[in-house]
Amino acid sequence: MDVTADLDQVFAQLLLTANQLLGLSARSLDQLLDDLLPPKMALLQRLAVRYEKEMLACRDGKAYFSACVLAAAMLESLLLLLCLLNRVAVEKTDRYKSRTSKRTASFD
Repeated sequence: MDVTADLDQVFAQLLLTANQLLGLSARSLDQLLDDLLPPKMALLQRLAVRYEKEMLACRDGKAYFSACVLAAAMLESLLLLLCLLNRVAVEKTDRYKSRTSKRTASFD
């Protein structure tokens, strides 16, 4: 059983179904996310994907320290994206409340 082939088939079906339901014409899951997310969140998603690609290139080129730096950047982008997607939960945390009292800038 080839798990990769099965996943590719599932993702292709998911993309087809999402395009039909949402009236989109995305050619990849990355493009689908880009079409669905608000601009700021889509930018973070694209940054995370870009950092991942560069991280893998560094790893393949045996530039391990650079790969680690890019992995950290990728994770930071994903963490910020998750915070934006879960804004209500983030705003309820004590950490967020203690930090926002020091600044007037909004969460965005």
